[in-house]
Amino acid sequence: MKRLETVLFPAADADYLSLRWVRGSGLQGRRDHLGDLRLTLSADRPHGIRFVDKPGYCLILGEAGSRSYRIQDPGERVNPRLFDASRPPPAGGAGTGTGTGTGTGTGTGTGTGTGTGETGVPAIAAAAALRDLALYDCQHRTILGAAGGLRGRLRTAPDTWLPWALVTAAIALDGTTYRFVAQADDKGEFALDLTGLPRPDPGPLSVALRVRATAGLSPDRPPDPDAFGDYRISADGSAAGLQADIDVQIDAFGDILKLGELLVAPSG
Repeated sequence: MKRLETVLFPAADADYLSLRWVRGSGLQGRRDHLGDLRLTLSADRPHGIRFVDKPGYCLILGEAGSRSYRIQDPGERVNPRLFDASRPPPAGGAGTGTGTGTGTGTGTGTGTGTGTGETGVPAIAAAAALRDLALYDCQHRTILGAAGGLRGRLRTAPDTWLPWALVTAAIALDGTTYRFVAQADDKGEFALDLTGLPRPDPGPLSVALRVRATAGLSPDRPPDPDAFGDYRISADGSAAGLQADIDVQIDAFGDILKLGELLVAPSG
């Protein structure tokens, strides 16, 4: 026998979160939602928290506002990352939305929902925060397309690699600047794909590289890229050459530039 009940949640309760997976790698300025990518949150979840994992997004039910969550892809297509639910989302990355499901229960508040049966997913108030959460392709799963790309490795000292850093390439063509992002892996290696770059006139391409990271990154612990700051980068591998960004040359459209090891250090 099925029964219909009303489930009430406070409409202003921001602890009910909806995280939508978006691709952070590659050409910037587009909203590439990873609807075909299924992720899971770590098993060491706090007591009293419920996760509902769906293709393309995840719902967090409970006291989510002061916790960090480990997000990982069983298929290893994207790098693992931490999400700090207490930090406001980056500018342009927030919105409002609704989540729906089935369930039973009672409560008080101004939001309403309905459910059937005795188990399932509680309905979520319309005021639940919908956040686009950027995820970055694994270096070893990145395929450099017809436009070519860059490969390299980030180090902070001899034989000391910088894991998980974000590398941005900026290319100016015909008055438009195209930006591409890649995330280094746990060994500091990155592969930056330039797919989406329009084919320019024949000749070399000038690429400006920048790096963002934070001190204390560990290969064994996923980072929270939203907390990264600017790093300096050296083209010649010397400390004297460290600067906010460096310019490198790709010989022709479609080529793959191998940069080797790049010395980096925190700014300031």
